[in-house]
Amino acid sequence: MRRNLDEALGMARLAYEGLQNFEMLPAHLKFGYRILFQRLERGQQNPTEELNIVTRTMRKIATLTETSRPASAAMIIFCDDSRWEREGNRVNVDVHRTRWKPDRDSDERVWVDSVLGTRWAETPYCRQPFDGELENPYMYYYPSPPNNPDQVVVSFCGNQWPENSWDLIHDGDLSMPIDALTMHNLRGTFLSPELLSMFLNSNLFSDEMRGDSLDWPQVIQVRRQQQIRSRENYIFFAIQFLVDHMGLMLEPVPDGVLNGKVIWKPT
Repeated sequence: MRRNLDEALGMARLAYEGLQNFEMLPAHLKFGYRILFQRLERGQQNPTEELNIVTRTMRKIATLTETSRPASAAMIIFCDDSRWEREGNRVNVDVHRTRWKPDRDSDERVWVDSVLGTRWAETPYCRQPFDGELENPYMYYYPSPPNNPDQVVVSFCGNQWPENSWDLIHDGDLSMPIDALTMHNLRGTFLSPELLSMFLNSNLFSDEMRGDSLDWPQVIQVRRQQQIRSRENYIFFAIQFLVDHMGLMLEPVPDGVLNGKVIWKPT
């Protein structure tokens, strides 16, 4: 997962660095930016204000760094839910509950996070059956630990993630022919864009972001005033910088844009 996380942060850094000198960006990246962020209507932010918002958001992701001191981390990411241990006590009013029904955990025993000390009233998320009821079977945000009320705690359910989707986008072998390569496929097939979503969906960005469809045609056609706060627009924007680094680009023709078609850059 570390390599996937490095790729996620790396594409955010590429986007942030490009935005710092926007006028020097190649035409296809400016084109991609305008599709995702600059469909402004009368009365909305002017292009400069909107560019500043996008730049600040990408900077917030790009400057995230790993720390060796978990207690001081703004976010802790666990790769599974193996840290949770059952306690002998029955569920009581001091234990966190979620929207799941109390009888989801048949004997209603308390679970304890052996690392952070959080007590939980239900089966930890990544240990629940992947039965179609889970809103996102790959990630879950737990309450902050007792000794750090501002810390974001998230579990990535690696046991649920498809085995063939741990590849990196920039490894070179995209596991799909260039004729089938689209922004939607890149977003839905690889882990690094999902990790960007993990950051943007956390409390670090909760006041700024909202979720939207993962489907590229829907993302580029959302109501214009929503583009600046759609986390999917930021994810697709970062992907464009990564594929640009690989010699690829969004096809700049109407059908190519609508379908998110990715092609080799002209030489």
